[in-house]
Formats: sequence, structure tokens, C-alpha cells
Amino acid sequence: MESNIEGIVIENAGLLDSIQDLGRIGYRGQGMTVSGAMDSHAYQIGNLLLGNHRNTPSLEITLTPPVIRFSKSTIISLAGADFQPMINDKKIPMWSTIPVQRDDVLTFGKQGGIGIGCRSYLSVLGGFQVPKVMGSAATYIRAHIGGIEGRRLRAGDQIPYLDYTGDIQCRRTLNHQYLPNVLENVYPNDPVTLRVIEGPQSESFSEHGLSSFYQEVYQVTKDFDRMGIRLQGRNLEHMNDQSKEIISDAVTYGSIQVTPDGQPVILGADCQTTGGYPKIACVATIDLPRVAQLTFHQKIKFMSITVYEAHRLWKTQEKIYRILGLSRKNISHRQ
Repeated sequence: MESNIEGIVIENAGLLDSIQDLGRIGYRGQGMTVSGAMDSHAYQIGNLLLGNHRNTPSLEITLTPPVIRFSKSTIISLAGADFQPMINDKKIPMWSTIPVQRDDVLTFGKQGGIGIGCRSYLSVLGGFQVPKVMGSAATYIRAHIGGIEGRRLRAGDQIPYLDYTGDIQCRRTLNHQYLPNVLENVYPNDPVTLRVIEGPQSESFSEHGLSSFYQEVYQVTKDFDRMGIRLQGRNLEHMNDQSKEIISDAVTYGSIQVTPDGQPVILGADCQTTGGYPKIACVATIDLPRVAQLTFHQKIKFMSITVYEAHRLWKTQEKIYRILGLSRKNISHRQ
């Protein structure tokens, strides 16, 4: 990028830093994946704290955080996994707006892991200014589109944001009662519970296979990324050999496919638009942030809920976004 651009400067790149928003909506019929923030809950709250539109481009940080320098003053927020952020080596809070000055440096004291989480979101006032592709700034690395040249960020990248000349001393902090509990009580030996809806091919599995899915504990393998999360545990018994594959049909973020070897895979935000493995279940939207924060070796269990309950939980979460975006009565203001 041009050296005279003012915004953030990536001094040291993290494992996988990318610009994301809520993704490309309306193009799955043409084979284009949605992409977007894996933990859309943290991403949206981070933007709403700043007064941004909830679909404003932010920086998704995964597992190993970057080192970032700010080349002009602005206000930022950090939401999601707590990697212990610091400005100029002084700890700053999560879920709050933070003023930064020219040449301030953002570093992190921890990497992601079990009990910490996998992804965090850096938002700036007004959002990062990057071109949109198909109406979205989301980075989709496999197709080389969106974000910064359709790739993960690397050292030396500069990403512009809007000039801000107002009062940068006023801060907002999300009230404790509205903090997400995605990582609450997560320890290495305690499985994370994911609420799921029965899948369209549940009849592809035997009664024993279905009961195993809900009773067994599964573990995240090393094969996890934005496209999908492979799990390891007891093999899920198919009804027969013919039911191990299906004619390809639609999949989405949260779909749980079962491969012919009987192991489940939770699809991520960068998943393909169709798939040929039977879907035993789909993670309820309310728990997709939990999926986004899963890390290697983490244990999980599945709990069945109805479509009605999934809709009720989703509507409750949407009300929180509206409250934060309109009235701000659940955001504390301080000088």
C-alpha cells in the first residue's frame, strides 16, 4: 500500500489478521461464500460502542495478535477474546472505547487458547476505509477478494481510517450485565455446550449414531480455520453405506457435516456454499460466537433445541444490538 496513507500500521503481523464485516449477503446462489466476522456478536458490539454502524469494517485478530501503530489520533474498541491489550505497554480494558494518539502502539500480553478464546476485534471510529467487493469489505482469502488485496495482513501494511477532530476523552464501556458469556467457565477439562437444531439429513444416521452425537464429548483437532472445524470423538454411525454421502445441497456457517469416517465437522464463515456430506445438525445462531472462539484441544458437547427456541434466543440478542445502537442506555459514559 502507499507509504503516505495514515491509519494503522502493522508493525508485526499476527497469525491471521484480516479485515471483516458481516459478509457478502445475497450471493450464495452464485457460489460466493458469505465470509465476514466469525464472532459477529463481539464484532457488532465493538462497533456499536464507537457509534459506528454495526456493519462497519473491523480487524479480526486470530490466536497470535499483531503489533499495531496508529499514525493519527482516533478512538478504538476491542471486543471478543481478551488477549490483554496494551497501549504503549499500559493495559487497556476490553469492551470499552479507548482514545489513541499519533504514534501510539497497540500490543498484546497473551495469545489465544482454551479459556481465553480464539478471536478478537479491533474497531476504529468510522471504520477502516477499504474497497468493497459485492457490497462487502470482508476478506475471503481463498478467492483473493475483499480487505487488503484479498489476503491476510502482513508487516508494513497500512490501513486508513477517517480523520477525527472531536473530543477523544469521553469513553464508553459496556455494562457488565451485557457482556457476552462466550468464554464463561471454559476450562481445559470442561466441554463447551453448543445448542443445535436437528439437521436436514438426520435420517442418514442410525439411532445409535444420533444418540452418540448428543451424549458424547468431542474435541477440536488441529484442523480448524475460518472454513471449518474438524472434531474428534466417537464415530457417528450412518444408517448404511449409501447414506455416507448425499447429492450436494446448501450449507451455511454452523452446519455440522459428518464425513464418511463418522467424524463431525462444524462449518465456518468461509465455508463453501454446497456440500455432499449429510448434515446431522446446525448450530443455532446464538452460539456461533462460541464456535468462533473454539481452539485446538477444546472439548464440546451438543444440546438439541427447537427452531422456535433458536428464533427466540436470536431475537433476544437482536434487541441488545438495537438498544446499544439507539439509546445507549446500557453503555456507561465516563471522562
